Amino acid sequence: MMTLTNYPKFDPAVLEVKQTSTGPLGAGTTFMLRQQRNPKTTDARVIEYEPNRKFVFDCTSGVLKGSIVTLSFDTIDGKTRLTETDNYRINGFYRLLVPFMGGQVKRYAEGRMGNVKRILESEAKT
Repeated sequence: MMTLTNYPKFDPAVLEVKQTSTGPLGAGTTFMLRQQRNPKTTDARVIEYEPNRKFVFDCTSGVLKGSIVTLSFDTIDGKTRLTETDNYRINGFYRLLVPFMGGQVKRYAEGRMGNVKRILESEAKT
């Protein structure tokens, strides 16, 4: 199940996620992400949330301000398929590094999807 507290399990670059608004997770919920390589936190806002189906958020501050991340969960033949669509926008000094980051981003995404697969499969066994 997608929850903000579970997000660091999915994403190895994220150390902490903390909800900054009150109430249950849903459209409009705000939260902050603290990543390993970025000493500053990134604020984000949930754009769309359907439990166990879809989680969409946009980054409202930091290096990734303006980025939108979509996680979609579909059940196909009794298995869960996760589709992630990222529309990253890199700001500031880091924008200069984008042309050199292709391979690193691919490895990061593959590692992240491997984490999700392991988590989903282990939860299915329990």
